[in-house]
Amino acid sequence: MLALSYAAHHPERVRSLALIGYGTYDLDARAGFQQAIDAHITPADHARIEELEAQFESATDPAGLDRLLGELGWIFGEAESFDPLPPAHLAVPLPGDGPGFNETWTDVLRLQEQGIEPAAFSSIEAPALMLHGDDGPHPGPAIRDSLRLFIPHLEYTGLPRCGHTPWRERRAREPFLRILSEWLAANPD
Repeated sequence: MLALSYAAHHPERVRSLALIGYGTYDLDARAGFQQAIDAHITPADHARIEELEAQFESATDPAGLDRLLGELGWIFGEAESFDPLPPAHLAVPLPGDGPGFNETWTDVLRLQEQGIEPAAFSSIEAPALMLHGDDGPHPGPAIRDSLRLFIPHLEYTGLPRCGHTPWRERRAREPFLRILSEWLAANPD
């Protein structure tokens, strides 16, 4: 989402965009996402999410926010996966940035509510590819369709047996890396 915002404001600086496991741009897609997540989260995880979100709302310590975001990310990451690789097969996870997440997500929602995004994306002329898991809770085709209204040249590839993070998926990792590598080679700028 940040990549598209940046590209909309600085189209002359962006030569190509690869959008992977993308987020939602409208209330209907967000509702579909929430419904799909709810179906994949155990009652115990749901209770823990509510507890963590309440703590996240009231926390002020950056380190505490980072820890809470990390735990929320782990629970959601598992729920958003189709057949994830064990953590040992993955690179070291990036540290959480709770304050940065709060600021960024609040701004994303504000821009959408004000009708600024995704309309601003119509200034993007760079080649754009969206790679999206077919079996994750984010509604790929709905997100693609909302973005294509403003980025008509957006290419879309759905990945079967894949959730939200294709690089973590046992069955989709290799096809994802191959498709992305081929697309980047064809769009070297």
